[in-house]
Amino acid sequence: QQQQQQQPPNPYGGGGGGGGGENPYGGYGGYNNGPPQQQQPANPYGGMNPYGGGPPPNQPPNPYGGGGMPPNPYDNGGGMYQQQQQKSEPAGRYTYNRQGGPTARNEAPARVMPIRSLNPFQNRWTIKARVTKKQEVRRWSNARGEGKVFSFDLLDADGGEIRATCFNDAADRWDPVIEMGKVYIISKGTLKPKRKQFNNLNSDYEIGLEATALVEECAEDGGSNSIAQVNWRITAIADVQNRELGTLVDVAGVVETVDPLVPIMLKNGTETTKRSITIKDPSSYSIEVTLWGKQATDAGTQIEQMVTAGNHPVLAVKDVKVGEFSGRNLSTLQSSQLFVDPLPDVLPQALDIRQWYDVSGKNETGTALTMPRGGGGGGRSTRRISLAQIDDEGLADDGNGPHYVESRVRIHGISDDRGLMYPGCPTITEGGKQCNKKLTDEGNGQWRCERCMQVHECPSWRYLFNLKVLDHTTTHHVSTFTEAGETLIGLKAEEMNNLKDTDAWEVTLKNAQMKMWNMKLKVFQDSWNGEMRKKTTVVEARPVDFAVASRELIDGIAKLKEDKNPFPPMEPKPDAASGGGMGMGMGMGMGGHQQHAAGRRSYDPAMGGDGGGGKRQNVMPGGGYGGYGGFGGGGGGTSSSSF
Repeated sequence: QQQQQQQPPNPYGGGGGGGGGENPYGGYGGYNNGPPQQQQPANPYGGMNPYGGGPPPNQPPNPYGGGGMPPNPYDNGGGMYQQQQQKSEPAGRYTYNRQGGPTARNEAPARVMPIRSLNPFQNRWTIKARVTKKQEVRRWSNARGEGKVFSFDLLDADGGEIRATCFNDAADRWDPVIEMGKVYIISKGTLKPKRKQFNNLNSDYEIGLEATALVEECAEDGGSNSIAQVNWRITAIADVQNRELGTLVDVAGVVETVDPLVPIMLKNGTETTKRSITIKDPSSYSIEVTLWGKQATDAGTQIEQMVTAGNHPVLAVKDVKVGEFSGRNLSTLQSSQLFVDPLPDVLPQALDIRQWYDVSGKNETGTALTMPRGGGGGGRSTRRISLAQIDDEGLADDGNGPHYVESRVRIHGISDDRGLMYPGCPTITEGGKQCNKKLTDEGNGQWRCERCMQVHECPSWRYLFNLKVLDHTTTHHVSTFTEAGETLIGLKAEEMNNLKDTDAWEVTLKNAQMKMWNMKLKVFQDSWNGEMRKKTTVVEARPVDFAVASRELIDGIAKLKEDKNPFPPMEPKPDAASGGGMGMGMGMGMGGHQQHAAGRRSYDPAMGGDGGGGKRQNVMPGGGYGGYGGFGGGGGGTSSSSF
């Protein structure tokens, strides 16, 4: 009694525990009969307090109280967990540990965050985004097993993009749920670095979704929070020539021409289709776009019908691959998206492109990045030069290019030191093209592709060899690939491979030499062991039609009589040596001899040297035999000669 009178009031009111002994708090426990009937804050020591029981009713939850604890020698069986259960807490707001105390809120209202702020160190995140692209479920089978996968691209209101990928069970779970163009709330996914060679979205990561992820369709926001239909990064066609090969770009322009649908038999025995179209944009450049598979048959057929009827639609293509064949071209992939006459809410530039074409674009000649194909006639021709001009004009020396030129040459030698062909991968990639990566011989009749990670029993043999070619000015080394190689050798690579270690091999190579060809050449800078070097490859080889060549010479002579240059050279670049005038020497194989003036060659026996400094430019339209002749001269400027 004396102890009770000496103790101060306990502000936590309520029934005390048993207490006893020398404990100064005995009888009061954790909660003494103190001041009364006002609601007090929770006693942080209730339940866990070795001197007393749980809190009285109507107190906030005590994180340490209640059941699950070892017996309290001083407690009279109080605790707070049972009383806590009487409080009306929203379901799912808390998780409880083994001791019964709340540890975390796991269902708090989701806070949507921008895609650009996602990183793998975040355990919990939620995004709201529109599906801008969805790929079909693809199945695979290789040495490691088999499975299925599909992916879809997401775009949020801030312009952030990211790709989500679902494998196996997750693919079955989410493929029926995800719809193109709809907006979803997504969380509980795994973030990992993206594979940049296959993903050009502006996020550094991609999402892996399991079947247990959270994906819910939601309503769209209006106003400033609205999400665009497509995130365009339009590249002007004039700038495509400056993009690296293999990169993906978005382009938009007006369709000018459409080629017929062409069936293509792939080397794996399957058949696909392709269609080439030409588009032009306000940069006044045009380029060829090749459509493959369903894109060629569906959208391609629609475009063909419109052009045939005299309507030239606006075409926007997202994620089209930059390639190079007869100049720069573009090729669709399975993941590419085509929009024919898109509305302004899909492509804001659509109206501007349409207006430009209707007012002036359809009457502009423009510049074509893709050269016409085929042998002989019509279309814009490639500038014809002599082999010496490749070095004399400094083609690709400044890193610009590639440069496409044509030369009339003979094959002087074929290098087969390293073989003429290699075993290529026959796998057909997206867009219907063959992988062609060099295979590794496993030694057991199997060939492995390190790029596709697939094993093949039979490779696709492909040409890759070097030639030494010559004309009347010099010799030059060029590289040759399968398409031109089959024309020059006269056999397919697989047929030539079967001739190894036979006399027919040498006979075939000998018969291919000293023939005259019109070769379309690509001159560019290439990196070799960390150093840049000039490289020349054969794009196309055609036999010389001597009747056509003779007519070219006759036409050239007629223009020379009118003081016209029938084959204008490349526009010379200003340099320190230029000045004072320009000498023009033009010859058509009329005889003459070579002179040297001020450190360079001059092919003008009538006028002699052209003065000091400068550099020589040659254009050889028809090739010629014998010496050189013509007219020209002038002071110390750049000399340009055409043959």
